[in-house]
Amino acid sequence: MKLSNEELDRIKQQREEASAAMGIPVGGEEQTHKKRFNTYFPDEDNRLWALVNTEDVDPLRFDLFSTKTHEYLGSLDAPDQTQSAHYISGGKIVFQFENEDPELFRVALFEIVDNK
Repeated sequence: MKLSNEELDRIKQQREEASAAMGIPVGGEEQTHKKRFNTYFPDEDNRLWALVNTEDVDPLRFDLFSTKTHEYLGSLDAPDQTQSAHYISGGKIVFQFENEDPELFRVALFEIVDNK
């Protein structure tokens, strides 16, 4: 997925600031695409949960893979307005939600449940 113009501008500015702070020229090729996955983690049932980098207007989504058979198991949307997700041992995921109020920290704890 290609980076947006805003993301490209932000990355360019960060590289220039780092270059100026360290006194060395910026080198290497500029990044043009996002990584496929933002983060990933295994759960208690040996599935790999991979948080997909999506367009800003699209909801966050997980792709699930079997670590035993190396097969794609499917995808699962994160709850609406999810900003980030973090795995907690014991089969739980903490979701942080978008929020306009900087004084408020909106999170929810979800438990991974098998529907076998």
